[in-house]
Amino acid sequence: MSRILRSAVALMSSRRAYLALAVDGLFSVSSLLLAIAIARSSSVEEFGAFGLATVLYLFSMGLIRAAVTETTLSLGPSKVDLHNGFQRAILISLVIGGVLIIGGLITGMNFVLVVGISTPGLAALDYIRVTHSAMYRPMAALWLGLAWTISVFAIGVTALLVRVEPLTVFAVWSGSGAVIGLVAWALGRFPLRPLWRRNERDTRAAAWFSVDYLAGSGGSLVSTGLLGAVLGASVVAALRGAGTVLGPMNLLSTTARSLALPYLTRARLRGAAHEVRSAALITSALMLAVLPLAAILLLIPDAFGAELLGESWEVVAPVLAPLAIESAAALAGSVASAGHRSKLAGARALTLRLTVGIVRPVAVVAAGTAAGAVGAAWMMAAISVLNVVLWWASYWQLMKSDEKATARVS
Repeated sequence: MSRILRSAVALMSSRRAYLALAVDGLFSVSSLLLAIAIARSSSVEEFGAFGLATVLYLFSMGLIRAAVTETTLSLGPSKVDLHNGFQRAILISLVIGGVLIIGGLITGMNFVLVVGISTPGLAALDYIRVTHSAMYRPMAALWLGLAWTISVFAIGVTALLVRVEPLTVFAVWSGSGAVIGLVAWALGRFPLRPLWRRNERDTRAAAWFSVDYLAGSGGSLVSTGLLGAVLGASVVAALRGAGTVLGPMNLLSTTARSLALPYLTRARLRGAAHEVRSAALITSALMLAVLPLAAILLLIPDAFGAELLGESWEVVAPVLAPLAIESAAALAGSVASAGHRSKLAGARALTLRLTVGIVRPVAVVAAGTAAGAVGAAWMMAAISVLNVVLWWASYWQLMKSDEKATARVS
């Protein structure tokens, strides 16, 4: 136990770690307040439409983070790599934003249209925030998070006091984040031109990790979208509402992954044996932190939940337990996943994702068709647990291979 605690201290006691938690905490609070403000003033169907737009936002930012941001972090501190990554992130965001705008106009889904318009600015904010938080200027990331939180807090509190249309609340959240992202771009003097510079190493890693994301956590978001298309908006409302309640757990997972990338890269330089111990002990420490938090969130009284999410609480409460298991499993697997990225093991990561990623949407939709949102949620939890086993088995093999290679050289 003492070794676990020491590893937790090694990762989490630094000023950078505290600031990273603070930054991601601000974003988690913003997301929670946004969801509460919209849920309390909307029907289950309208909250489901908001949930779908949120899924598209999360999918877009996750894809850019996998393809560009985390690849940049795995390369170590470099102003050239930082700026090249920003140009790539903006290029991808413009393509995604254009697709979402067209889709929103064709379908008449205004929430989706708002996300499409805001995507480039939100992508700039996410890239600058994550890279500065994990490897460059953590205080800059904190100020960015604080600025967005203040704007969301203002519209959120207003919506709780007086009637504000859910779309207006969402537009302020999305638009203010985009504006802050553009301001951060200007102040940081990042290159203006969207560009993907030719670099075989970076391009190959980005391609592998993008497909890896699509087959993994991105596939989970795709499953949620498919459930909404097949079973209706109430299923999306249930799953995204539960994600809102479980936001603190997801915060730990996201923060741990960003911090673990440079941490494991440094550990690898000290030898495979040190990397094995560091990864295992850090994961144990994170799980010790998240389990009590999960218990607290699962014990939320119905009366309090209804105050938070309005009538949507009725569809959210039954799926909290399985999605808490899914969140805990994602945290357990985040260190092993970051370890693969620190080694730029893109092909191996893709193989792992495809092992279960191809069947994930089919299995989740089938379970949802048979047993509704609850069945889909339990299937998502089961797949996440299987992913943890596969990721750690693979990561262990990678580290043992490095250890053998080091022994042969010495």
